[in-house]
Amino acid sequence: EAVYHCAAYVGIGRVKAVLPPVNEAMAAAGVKLPLESQKTVTDENRFEKGLAVQTQIFGDAIAQMHKNAQPEDRGIVVDDLSGWCFGDFYTRSGLDLQCRELVTFVAIAALGGCEPQLASHCAGNLAVGNTRQNLLDAIHIAVPYLGFPRTLNAVAVVKKNAAR
Repeated sequence: EAVYHCAAYVGIGRVKAVLPPVNEAMAAAGVKLPLESQKTVTDENRFEKGLAVQTQIFGDAIAQMHKNAQPEDRGIVVDDLSGWCFGDFYTRSGLDLQCRELVTFVAIAALGGCEPQLASHCAGNLAVGNTRQNLLDAIHIAVPYLGFPRTLNAVAVVKKNAAR
């Protein structure tokens, strides 16, 4: 589920590329494939349910972001972010909100150059109950995958946005 969750952050192409080795490892571990669907929304309620979970994590800032979205940006900033990213991914079963936010944080850190979103998801992690230490531990585990430039950028974001 953590791999699927990353699609909204690193792109479907990157997730699709890692699914064959992930499925091989799961089959070797005795996991019956295909996995049961974790989907919990429909096309009719994905926006509403996504907005609810997005607001649960980020509070009133979401209503303000929707209000301030320019007409040409609404498709991305409102419809896709709330409906697709949060509606189709954050509402899935299989991971709780704390795990989803931690996976999101590390996926964004892996991309590099996304420090504003990394800062937002640092705050999101704290809002769902993860701690500064949880974030630092996740970054530490990911060092071999992130490399030191992205790791140090992520540590700087945590130090700036998650008080001790």
